[in-house]
Amino acid sequence: MMDNNHIKPALFRAIILLVFTIPLIISGSYLYAHLSNDSESPAANENSDSEFIDTTSKIEDDATPENPDSTAAAQNTPADEPESTVNTDQNEPNENESVENETDENTNSDNAENLSDEGNAVDSQDTIVSEDISIMTKPYTAVQINLLKTTDQTLYFSAQSFKISNDDKALLDSFIETALMFPEEMISIEGHANGYPNFENSILEQTLSEDRMKAVKKYLEDKGVKAKVIMTFNCGSSQPASLDETTQELNDRVEIYFTDYNARGIQDK
Repeated sequence: MMDNNHIKPALFRAIILLVFTIPLIISGSYLYAHLSNDSESPAANENSDSEFIDTTSKIEDDATPENPDSTAAAQNTPADEPESTVNTDQNEPNENESVENETDENTNSDNAENLSDEGNAVDSQDTIVSEDISIMTKPYTAVQINLLKTTDQTLYFSAQSFKISNDDKALLDSFIETALMFPEEMISIEGHANGYPNFENSILEQTLSEDRMKAVKKYLEDKGVKAKVIMTFNCGSSQPASLDETTQELNDRVEIYFTDYNARGIQDK
């Protein structure tokens, strides 16, 4: 058996060896691991770079015209949002302008109506009008027809005269008032003279009745009756109203009536 004196020095050396050896082993392992990571890192970087390139190429492929949806999605970035806001603000004045245009149109239409009303008022002052000219168009009502039939007038003149008296002018004004309500109705004017007792219808009598007829025609035209609707008939002394000596002044006359509504039953000449 070995002596205790030999065992203790050997054990002591072994412990010292372990104390120095273990740190060396640990240090070596650490260095080996560190060197191993450094050697592997370039490869990892290469892999990451290749992955980045692949990802970029994939994005570029998706952005081609073959994928319009992805292109629209890529363009729809927060940077586009201000543009939509600006467009919305620009649309608002257009709506206001449309409202203003509608207001202007309404104002113009109102002005046109006012001008039309003013023009009608002026026209009504220039002519003699009684009521509702707008309804005086054929076919006439029974009331209108009766008015046309009963608006005839007979004017009486002094012997050998064709001057219209003031009383006759009042009768003519009443007739003209109706005539202007029916501006297209034909009017007949008959001039007569007194031929008592023979009623020869001489040239003198014809001239006198014509002068009376023309005086009445001119009066109507001066008051606004159209010349184209006036028909004149020079009857002379051929149609006496009275054969009696005491009432022969009834023959010096002018008869005026609406041609198509002669209530007296006298045939047109």
